[in-house]
Amino acid sequence: MLLPNCVEEVIKKIEETDADVVGISFKTFGRDNQDIILMEHPTLQDFRGGNRIAYCSAIKRSALVEAGGYSSRMVANIPGNPVIRWGGYEDFALWFDLLERGKTIVCLQDPLWLYRTADGTMIQTAQAHHAELMGQIIQDHPIAFPNA
Repeated sequence: MLLPNCVEEVIKKIEETDADVVGISFKTFGRDNQDIILMEHPTLQDFRGGNRIAYCSAIKRSALVEAGGYSSRMVANIPGNPVIRWGGYEDFALWFDLLERGKTIVCLQDPLWLYRTADGTMIQTAQAHHAELMGQIIQDHPIAFPNA
C-alpha cells in the first residue's frame, strides 16, 4: 500500500536525478514489523550480495523496453514434478540487466509504502528455490558475475 506523498516523492526524485529506476524504502507489517531503508545509490557490485531494492519501484519505460522486461527464464522446477515450474526473482534479474546496460538506480530513504509479511508468501516460496534462481541470474549476467 502506497503511503500519502509516495507518488509525488518518486516523481520529484526522477526530476531531480533523471534516474532510470527509483527504489522506495518501505515498512513491513504483519509477521515482521520493521523499516527497510534502501541504499541511496546501489551499484551492480552491491546487487551481487543480494537484492537491494523492492519490486515496488518506478522504472522508466524506455529502460524497461530496452531490457525486454522481466526474463521468462526466471523459473524453478517444482520438486517431484518437472512439468510444473514456479517463477521468482524476476525483479532481481531485471536490476542486473538494467545496471549492465548502464542504467542508474537511486532510492528514496523515507519509507513510503507498506509491505505485508506473512507465512507461506510468494517470496518465501522463491527463497526455497534460491540456488536455482540465482544460478539462472549468474548464467544470464556474466558481466555481473565474471568469475562464475
